[in-house]
Amino acid sequence: MDTTAQPLPPSLAVTPNIPLRNQTSAQLLAERAHWQTRVEKAAGPASAAAASDFRRACNTEIATRRLLDPDSVPNGWIPERFLDEGVPPHRPTPTDWIADATDEGAIVAGCDDDTLGAADETRFAAILGEIVPFCAYTDLGSAEITVHADGTWLSADSVSRFANCFTDEDGDIFAVTMDEFASQLLEVNRADAPVSALVNVYRWGDPVPFVLASTPERGRAFLRASTETPS
Repeated sequence: MDTTAQPLPPSLAVTPNIPLRNQTSAQLLAERAHWQTRVEKAAGPASAAAASDFRRACNTEIATRRLLDPDSVPNGWIPERFLDEGVPPHRPTPTDWIADATDEGAIVAGCDDDTLGAADETRFAAILGEIVPFCAYTDLGSAEITVHADGTWLSADSVSRFANCFTDEDGDIFAVTMDEFASQLLEVNRADAPVSALVNVYRWGDPVPFVLASTPERGRAFLRASTETPS
């Protein structure tokens, strides 16, 4: 396998390595990203095939967990209050939304924090012990559908029953069910029916309460309010 220097994910940086079944969601996603990079930068077909096998194992573990709990391995999180603010890019954990620590608690990054920084007016303060709800984002892949003139639609791709967001590639169509997506697609393309489109499928989970805490390992951090488990 290609030995080009690449930081190891947390699950592979310890001895022995952490088995997939024992990894946190963040560790599992980080290891999958690691093997994806290995596939792309492999020195040859054999190296790529080996990395692909490890990536496939990660994908299988992720799919298994999501079958039991769709929000168990999210791609990221955003504060619930931002779901109505144009939905900024998600971040790996709730703690990653902490922009600065304060004597009373922390400043939580805003919707445009990556470009505006402290000037972002959507930043907000949280005090130690305060509950801040976050929503998990889970990418559930894509599906190609064909919608007929009578409104019926077909797809050869499977769609997760937990999906609750459907968008087209341009972001012009947003729906909470595939039926609604098909209806909107037909409405703007009726003259061209049957019409096909690639649908981005994902899920926003229900709000989860996190409490702002001070931890010896990470300083300010958001912990799950129900279990006190570091995010």
